[in-house]
Amino acid sequence: MFWLTECPNDDQGLVCPLVTATGDVILFCDSGGEAWLDPSTVSAESAIYPWTPDWRVADGISVAPGTARWADRAELPPAWSTFTWHET
Repeated sequence: MFWLTECPNDDQGLVCPLVTATGDVILFCDSGGEAWLDPSTVSAESAIYPWTPDWRVADGISVAPGTARWADRAELPPAWSTFTWHET
């Protein structure tokens, strides 16, 4: 697994790319569960909190348990290649 930055809301979490059931790649805190749609917007103030019942992050994008998985580098959107990614 690889990650972008430490979670701004959770001192133990890492912000990692996640592939949703729709094939969208988002960013997700591996500890606290916060989400972001773009690496340039990762901050405490811009966090999205996808909770039950629909686990929605954005229109048509959900991170319901069992429907998403960690992305690999080949799945990152091309624009995200300009960011520094770290290996776990």
